[in-house]
Amino acid sequence: MAVLSSKSKLLKFYEKEGEIWEHKAIKEVMTQEGRTSAYWFSNARFWLIELEANGLLELVDTKIDEGEMEKGKLLHKYKITEYGLSRAESMLRD
Repeated sequence: MAVLSSKSKLLKFYEKEGEIWEHKAIKEVMTQEGRTSAYWFSNARFWLIELEANGLLELVDTKIDEGEMEKGKLLHKYKITEYGLSRAESMLRD
């Protein structure tokens, strides 16, 4: 089995879970990796933006963070796209 990068694990999480707020996905994946500092959470938010920019995730909703990650900042809800599903299936097999 291939070792997946954190960004790939986030994509796999969206493949499994469907539509979900970023803070839930980030906390789940990064906690599994033992990376729980604000530094890693910030990096993970950036990776989600990259996945969206590359057409693998789609933004479906936003709201103001009331303390889930960073109070007062914008939270994003994403879902995996058809393209993201095809990439996850072809490149990120378990």
